[in-house]
Amino acid sequence: MTVDYQETNGPAIDDVDLPGQVDAGLLSALVDVMPPRLFAIVAEPPDPTDIHVVAWGLRFDDQVAVVGIDGQISGSFSSLDRALWLFSYVDATLRVVWHSPSGPTRPHHPRRRITRLRR
Repeated sequence: MTVDYQETNGPAIDDVDLPGQVDAGLLSALVDVMPPRLFAIVAEPPDPTDIHVVAWGLRFDDQVAVVGIDGQISGSFSSLDRALWLFSYVDATLRVVWHSPSGPTRPHHPRRRITRLRR
């Protein structure tokens, strides 16, 4: 592939990988191998009607990232226990609830209507 510099009218650059040229299968395989796990931190106060999610998080191989439900509190931690400590001010028992997707997710692509002309 050749790309011309539009701004300088300079010489073309050969073998440039543009974002749209990466093999979709390769990207999909990369994403499938390295997904973080999604979880919620749920507060269980003494009154069962007040159970609520206080934060959402992602667990990677080497760290945990959390964001409070209102977006005011966030952090990156070396372990899930340290992330739970951030929300220890809540006067309730904290539980971690792991999200389990119902099945493989696929991006939604609207169907294209193909009209064929008969001769």
